[in-house]
Amino acid sequence: MRPQFITPAITVFDSVGQIDPSGNEKLYDHLINGGIDGIVVMGSSGEFPALTKKEMELLAETAIACVKGRAQILVGASRMQAEETIEVANFALKKGADAVMIISPYYFPVGQENLLSYYDRVAAGVDGPILLYHYPGVTGCTMTAETVRTLAQRHDNIVGLKDTVTAFGHTRQLLNTVLPVRPEFRIYSGFDEFFALTALSGGAGAIGGLSNLIPAHFSAWREAILSGDITKMTELQQKTNQAMALYDISSPFIPAMKRVLKWKGIIPSDTVRLPLLPLNQTQEASLNHLMTALNL
Repeated sequence: MRPQFITPAITVFDSVGQIDPSGNEKLYDHLINGGIDGIVVMGSSGEFPALTKKEMELLAETAIACVKGRAQILVGASRMQAEETIEVANFALKKGADAVMIISPYYFPVGQENLLSYYDRVAAGVDGPILLYHYPGVTGCTMTAETVRTLAQRHDNIVGLKDTVTAFGHTRQLLNTVLPVRPEFRIYSGFDEFFALTALSGGAGAIGGLSNLIPAHFSAWREAILSGDITKMTELQQKTNQAMALYDISSPFIPAMKRVLKWKGIIPSDTVRLPLLPLNQTQEASLNHLMTALNL
C-alpha cells in the first residue's frame, strides 16, 4: 500500500468566530501546494464539536469545491445523534467527498456491543465510504481490533480507520487483525510521529495535525519512504519528533497551531471557539521558543 499523509485541517474562523470560507480555502491551497495527499475537514483539529449541523454542511461544501480533483477530500461527519451523522455524511458524499470520517460515540463510556450496534446503523445509512475514527483519549471508549475486524467484514463501505492513540501497540493489533481479512483496509496513525512505522508495518500512513503547518515536510517524508532513503527518513523522523512538542503547548493543541499559522500569514485569523481559549503569555513564549528551535 502506497503510504499517504493526510492533513486534518483546522477550521478558520473570522475575528468574530464565524466560518471564514476564503480563509479556509487559503489553508487548503497551502496544504495542496505542500504536496499533501489529502485533507480531512471537521476532524478534531477542525473543532467539529463546536460546529452546528448547518455549519458542517457549509464547510463541507466549501472544502469539496476547493479541494476535489486536487487532493483527496474527506469530511468529518460526526454528530452526537446517529441520524444526524448519517445526514451530514450523505450530504458530503453527494457533494463529492471521497469518504467521510466518523468518530465513535462519546460522553458515555460504551462497550464493544454498543460500538458494533452504532456503526452497523451508521454504515447501513451512509451511501459511500466511511473511515472509522478511534480516539479513546476523548471518547472514553476503546475500540478493540476484533470489533474493527467484525465491522470491516460486515460492511464493505467501512474502508479504513484513523487510530489516534499514543502507543503504537493498538495500531499494530489492528494491522495484524484486520489486514488478513481486508488487505485493502486503510489504517492510519492519528499522530505524526508514527507515520513511517505505520507505513512500514503495512498501514496507509498518517492523518496528523502538524502537517497543517509544514505539509512539505511530510510529503518529503513520504517520498523518502517510497524511495527507501533511510538517511532522509531518519532526518525527517527526528525533526518530527522535535515538532511533536507543539502538541504540549496547549491542550488541545489547536490554539497553538492556529497562532503559528497566523504568524506565518497562512491564515488570516487564529480565532478559536469555546471551550478552547487563546494562548496565554506563558504559552506564547513556549511556542516562540519551539518555533525558533525548529527554524520555523
